Amino acid sequence: MQKKDTAAKLLSGLLVLFFACQSAAAADSDHELDFGGDIRVRYEPFIQEGTATRHRERIRVRFNLTGTLSDEISGGLSLATGSLDEPISTNQTLTGFFNRKAFALDRAYVTYRPEKAQFLKFDVGKFPFPWYRTGLTFDSDINPEGFAETLSFALNSATLKNISIVAFQLPMNETSTGHDSFIVGGQIQTRFRINSRLNLSLYGAGINFTHADPIAAAYPRTSNTYVTDAGGSVTGFANKFAYLDAIMKLEMGTNTRFPTTILFNFVNNVRGSRERSGYWAEVTFGRNKEAGDVQFGYTFVRIEKDAVIAAFNENDLRANTNVRNHRLNFAYAFKGNLSGQFTSWLGTLANPSDNLDLVPSALRGTCSGAGAAGCDPLLKRLQCDLIYRF
Repeated sequence: MQKKDTAAKLLSGLLVLFFACQSAAAADSDHELDFGGDIRVRYEPFIQEGTATRHRERIRVRFNLTGTLSDEISGGLSLATGSLDEPISTNQTLTGFFNRKAFALDRAYVTYRPEKAQFLKFDVGKFPFPWYRTGLTFDSDINPEGFAETLSFALNSATLKNISIVAFQLPMNETSTGHDSFIVGGQIQTRFRINSRLNLSLYGAGINFTHADPIAAAYPRTSNTYVTDAGGSVTGFANKFAYLDAIMKLEMGTNTRFPTTILFNFVNNVRGSRERSGYWAEVTFGRNKEAGDVQFGYTFVRIEKDAVIAAFNENDLRANTNVRNHRLNFAYAFKGNLSGQFTSWLGTLANPSDNLDLVPSALRGTCSGAGAAGCDPLLKRLQCDLIYRF
């Protein structure tokens, strides 16, 4: 009862804050306040030989409030559905005999951009990603928390149009009995204009996890290599983690309705001992903005077992690591704010014998000898979405 009362007080307080800010914004034309969000309804079957087909219905709701206090200070506040103990998903499954769904703070941040140094930006709180990444390293539903600093320079060069440097310091776990856990890193971002219809962006990041073992203890059922105690409980990772993350993004605007984007992401865990690299290759055609727009694409993903921390990267893969995955997606915009989307995730474990607990129980006995590599049948995860944005 106490938790429900606390949640109710939090939501009431946020609503009061929203309406107070709205009134203040109306009274002061120098203040800007924007409110938006989205609602997504999903039907999602899982189909795999050796196990019963699973049918799941899910919803996602997000409310975003952003405001500008002055030319130097802005901020944002977001609420989202999702389990409070799962950072990589904002979905809520329609189950639990019609019980209410969790709805909690997803973002709360302040941004400072000095008036006399507009090339400099500071973020503090729980904010959107200040660096560019794909689902290879971090799921899109995660919002990091801590501090970030960005230097961004627009250039007059005919080819090199922008260069930015991002640094971030992200506390993850505070404890009174040992070392705190945190992430420190940075990224160099560049954007090139090859010609009027061709743009190239290159990103290089270094991301170091310090004292990461509490992540393993908190999320022990993922696909990394772990260390356990005498009782079999997970106590930490067998490897340390520091990412060297490189991304190339090529955007071709040869057709207004069907722009093309080609993206390749490579990551290497430079502190890993083996199975430490990952690859994400993606091509997208079209757009999903206005009524009648069509977008479709294909993605191939290969992530070795200890390339990344499996608790944080793409949630929809067959497994977060030790995986080969294909993604096919198609989207159609019925209206500017209403679209339908179909996504097919087709994946298998790269080395099933390394994660037997993820293989269908009826087939685990075949994961030895010459046939071990094929003992995990293709998992077909299909997602049919209806998305309303406001």
